Amino acid sequence: MTKSKKELMVGALGAAGLVVLLRGLFTETYGFGRGSVIAIGIWSTSGLFARYWDVPKWNSRPD
Repeated sequence: MTKSKKELMVGALGAAGLVVLLRGLFTETYGFGRGSVIAIGIWSTSGLFARYWDVPKWNSRPD
């Protein structure tokens, strides 16, 4: 897998975590507590993939 695809996957997982969190906050699908737990799980998975694939953090990327 190329580096850009790895970065895209990590970014998409981060965005999915945000969507889950906001959906739990603003809709009646599930509660905010459950949404926050799921979002933290997704973000943890994203962080593990980023570390495993050696994807740099946003603040340490070259311009």
